[in-house]
Amino acid sequence: MVTPLGMRLYRPSEAVLDILPDARRGAVAKEDGEQVVDTAGHRIGKAS
Repeated sequence: MVTPLGMRLYRPSEAVLDILPDARRGAVAKEDGEQVVDTAGHRIGKAS
């Protein structure tokens, strides 16, 4: 994926979240169903 903030390969798939503009974030789940971003747009399982 390529955005104005950079380019990222999808391995691990949630790595692409680092280059998405914040306004585009919402609840996100990986292809296996594991939730990585909650409905408020906060990353799950990653220290801030």
